[in-house]
Amino acid sequence: MAGFFREFSRSGKGVSKDAPDKKRFILFFEILWRKLWQIIGINILYFIIILPVLSYVVVFVLQSVGITSADVADNTLFVVFGYILSLPAGLMWTLIAVSAILYGPATCGLTYILRNFTRQEHAWTFSDFFDRAKQNFKQGLIAGIIDLVLIMSCAMYIAMDTSSLGGMWYLGIFKYVALTIAVIYFIMRFYIYLMIVTFDMDFKAIFKNALLFVVLGFFRNLCSVFFIVLTLATSVNYALVFFALITPAFCQYIAVFNSYPTVDRYMLQPIHKQRIENGEEEDLGPVFSDEVKYGDDE
Repeated sequence: MAGFFREFSRSGKGVSKDAPDKKRFILFFEILWRKLWQIIGINILYFIIILPVLSYVVVFVLQSVGITSADVADNTLFVVFGYILSLPAGLMWTLIAVSAILYGPATCGLTYILRNFTRQEHAWTFSDFFDRAKQNFKQGLIAGIIDLVLIMSCAMYIAMDTSSLGGMWYLGIFKYVALTIAVIYFIMRFYIYLMIVTFDMDFKAIFKNALLFVVLGFFRNLCSVFFIVLTLATSVNYALVFFALITPAFCQYIAVFNSYPTVDRYMLQPIHKQRIENGEEEDLGPVFSDEVKYGDDE
């Protein structure tokens, strides 16, 4: 068993510092291929952690938009969701509550691993996952709660039947406001967890910068949205297998890989440049540094 986990956690061959840069499209698939087993391993762990709260949220969203259990009865993933939600109430709510608490920190752990893979640096897949989840527990918890609340709130408003509003038709505007918020926040998530595991900054600054990056990284964000949606749509027919093995981690990998250059350009490079001008270091060194402190006062 120990050998099995070492297989997922081994560092593998490093990348030469002087190796020529490759086109990012090619680099995306090269990293994915080299780290595939590690990504699968960490996805299995992540999927187990988020499964109870994922079951509740997905079923809640589907019911909000009028999709019944009969409509997805042939999908094995939804069969598992149904099984979890049919457990005795005390056990079910305990699992959902624990999963909801761990969801944000676990996403931080996953993002940290994928961030290191993206910049071709080593990460101990499982130990670093837990260490980073623990280190960023508070901000991860906040981000996770915001995720869950916004998803369910926006789903209710988006699914609202405007034909029943009568003379209060103007309330239907909330439907489109909710849709706009959902899209914007979906993109902000690309950056929120990445900044949490990279910078020492308060959550207000993280949230503000993530909102700015929705615009600053516009074309990269569109690319991420397209391929994440395509991945999710492709995973539907074999949802349980894909979600258990690869889908959540792969979607996060797409987001991290495409968001990295924007964060590097607008946050990391200016910090490194200032350090060089101040004589604090002779060269750039690693592109990322976990000791970087960045906030509104800098």
